[in-house]
Amino acid sequence: MISTKGKFCKELFEILTSEHSVNQFKLTIAPDEEITSKNHYYIDKSNDETRVEAICFKSTYVSIFMEAHNFLNPGYLSLIDSMYRLKNMPFFSVIQIYRTNIVTDFDKQYEVYVFTIGLLLTTTENKTNLNLHEEIFLKLLLKLEKTSSSSQIITFFENELRVVERLLSSSNNKLNKSSSLWYFYRKLYVLSQKIPLLSQRTDRDIIIKTHIYSASEHRSNYYCWNTARWFFYLFPPSSKEIFLKATEKFCFANTNDCSAWSALGYMVSNDVIEQKFTFENYKYIEGKYSETFPGTTSLIQSNFGIEMHSFSEKVAQFIDKLEVKEWPPFLCILKILHSIPEESLQSTSFVNRWKNELNSFEEKNRVD
Repeated sequence: MISTKGKFCKELFEILTSEHSVNQFKLTIAPDEEITSKNHYYIDKSNDETRVEAICFKSTYVSIFMEAHNFLNPGYLSLIDSMYRLKNMPFFSVIQIYRTNIVTDFDKQYEVYVFTIGLLLTTTENKTNLNLHEEIFLKLLLKLEKTSSSSQIITFFENELRVVERLLSSSNNKLNKSSSLWYFYRKLYVLSQKIPLLSQRTDRDIIIKTHIYSASEHRSNYYCWNTARWFFYLFPPSSKEIFLKATEKFCFANTNDCSAWSALGYMVSNDVIEQKFTFENYKYIEGKYSETFPGTTSLIQSNFGIEMHSFSEKVAQFIDKLEVKEWPPFLCILKILHSIPEESLQSTSFVNRWKNELNSFEEKNRVD
């Protein structure tokens, strides 16, 4: 696409947006090796080329930060007039001056956009940079929508999605549990549904995989699973089924992940309050973009139709068979049982079985 001055930030962007077709892409931050004398990254592909791991060495990571930081602070030296005034200004002040001296040239805006990605990687929860990144991204998207072909718009938006998804599923725990970045992921989804050209290409399978990969990198990733619940309530039944199966598989392999098991409980119980909050939050985000991208999305409340009795029995059998001692699976069952009418609980066999076992234990051990 457009060339930029930043060698390291540009290379990062190219790596994060490459290999669109692979099933799994992982960005790993690792200590330097001898290979770094010639390469900034090491790309490891599986034999069938369905999985790719891009290893970013620590020296490269530092170089990305320095390059982006030096460009964005003390200021956009090539973009704003009278930049000598910014020499000792803090980053936030520079951003404010940038916004009052709006750069309209597409190439220069794109250059700023690429540098902000460098800071997305290296300065987690830098909300000033994230806000600037979003602002520039929206300006570029709006310009492309007015002046460019459909393929260019799609490529630009999908590249942005790949960047965010691959940062969220990276080995850097500060990134994959970043509340701000997960919320921005929601925003991108809402935006994609507002633009007909993009909504037709929504890949929900990648969204599901992003959550599972991120959760695999950081145990009890609250923000990951909280966002998973948000997406689940918005998905159509077919995608909900896939998401539920992926979550169930993850939970059964990670009995001590409380965030995952909690999310599973919410998915199965089809929590009405949670769904109402999700729809309200979606509409709130949509409203933020209404001036730039008009139009609204019709949200349909779809009942997934999973049988809560049988699913809770399934979890109970899993607990009994493996003699699970961790509490998260019990938390999941409790959430599901709270959604079952009290008069129907008697037909849930494991409840009676566990009660009988508990009574027997108390009698045997004379527990009052």
